[in-house]
Amino acid sequence: MLSLSAIVLAAGQGKRMKSPLPKVLHQLAGRPLVYYPVRAALESGASEVVVVVGHEGDQVRGFLAQAFGTRVVIAHQAEQRGTGHAALMAMGAVRSTADATLILYGDTPLLEVSDLRALWAVLEGHPKRHSPCSPARWTIPRAMAVSFGTRRGAFRSIREHRDLCNDKERAITEVNPGVYAARLSFLREALQGLRPDNAQKELYLTDVVEAAGRAGGAIALPTDVGECGRHQRSGAAIRCRKPRCTAVSWRASAGRG
Repeated sequence: MLSLSAIVLAAGQGKRMKSPLPKVLHQLAGRPLVYYPVRAALESGASEVVVVVGHEGDQVRGFLAQAFGTRVVIAHQAEQRGTGHAALMAMGAVRSTADATLILYGDTPLLEVSDLRALWAVLEGHPKRHSPCSPARWTIPRAMAVSFGTRRGAFRSIREHRDLCNDKERAITEVNPGVYAARLSFLREALQGLRPDNAQKELYLTDVVEAAGRAGGAIALPTDVGECGRHQRSGAAIRCRKPRCTAVSWRASAGRG
């Protein structure tokens, strides 16, 4: 059985929230957004969660220490250079005995434990698969990250909407909600090889998935999990007050690079 860890990316400012409060500390059903993915990761089997903080990191750190104690380890991203860079900052804090890790975003409160366990199961059941991830089929607004795959579930690449090449690519309705699992031996090497070859000039975590896909080691699991922005919190709160959260797909204005 694989020894499991988890990484939650929570360093961003969340400018679209139009608030000085870090995005992941905005409340949903009485708890900060970041509480939900951390709890889901722990309940899915991760023995620890490394949370990457940045903007107003002391506030996020304080909440996590109070809510989860020593089960959460903090990594710091001093300069926000993209999701791949954030994951790279987490590597030094992941325990050396872990075989695999989840990578989640701090603003995804509707994650289901069952979905995360399904990712673990795929990774454990396919020794040659480096990185299963969970694309969702949505109506795509501008700037969403689009997933390129095959009917058999093999995965090819994920690209930001602004980086798409033609109308055929822009017509794809499968997008990336940012839920990944990866073997750490592969992930450490892949993160070191990231380059800022995109419109934002950032290091994209999605390029790691593409690297796994080129090696024949990426697989996609359908899901409806999405991020929670300023305009989605009321709908998400209704679902989170139910005995068991229901994952839904959100329209959003920013992608998962």
